Amino acid sequence: AVEALNRDRTDKDFSNLMDDYRNGIYVFKLQDDEVWSKINPDSSKLYDYYLNSKDKYVWPDRINFSEIYSKNDSLINVYYNDLQSGADFDSLASRYTERASMQQKAGNYGLVAVDFSPLATKTNELLSDVGSYSKPFPYSGGYSIVKLIRKDPSHPKTFEEAKAEVSGAYQEAESKRLEQNYIESLKKRYDPQLYYDKLEEAFKDTE
Repeated sequence: AVEALNRDRTDKDFSNLMDDYRNGIYVFKLQDDEVWSKINPDSSKLYDYYLNSKDKYVWPDRINFSEIYSKNDSLINVYYNDLQSGADFDSLASRYTERASMQQKAGNYGLVAVDFSPLATKTNELLSDVGSYSKPFPYSGGYSIVKLIRKDPSHPKTFEEAKAEVSGAYQEAESKRLEQNYIESLKKRYDPQLYYDKLEEAFKDTE
C-alpha cells in the first residue's frame, strides 16, 4: 500500500501520467467555468441566430411515394392490371408488396429527399401528377410500381423545423467565441512571449 502511494515518486512514466491526468482535469474545469457554463441557448438567442443564418437551413427537394414490389414479373403485371381496373394502391401494397418491412406502411416511404435512394430519384423523374402511378419497371432484383403522393420543392425550414440544428450550431459558435475571449484575456493579463521558431526547432529534434 505504501509503495502504491509513493509510486509517482519512484516511477517516472507513472508520474508523467498523473501529471497529464491532473492537467486534463484543470483544463476541463477551466473550460467548464469559462466556456460551457456561460453558454445559455434560450429560445430568444436561438431565434436571433436562426434569423441571421436562415439561408443555411433549407429543405432539399423532397418526395413522398409508395411502392408495390415483386420479384416476379408475372405477378407485378397482375397488380398493374388490378390498378388499372380500379384496385386501391395502398390495399395492394399492404397485401402483396414483397418488402416485408413496408407492408405495414402500405409501401409508403414517407417524405424523403429525392436523392434519398435510386427509387426516390426514379419516382421523381417518372411521375409529376399527384396520385399517378407508374408502369412496372425493373428495380432491385425485381419489379416495382410506384405511386406519387406528394412533391415538396426545396424551401427554407421554419425555426421549429431547424431548431435542433440551430441549437448545435449556436453552441459551437458560442463555445469558440467564449474560448477565444478567454484566451485573449489571458494574453492581456500575463503578456506571454511566444517563440514559434524555438517551438519548431524543438519538434524537429523529436522527429
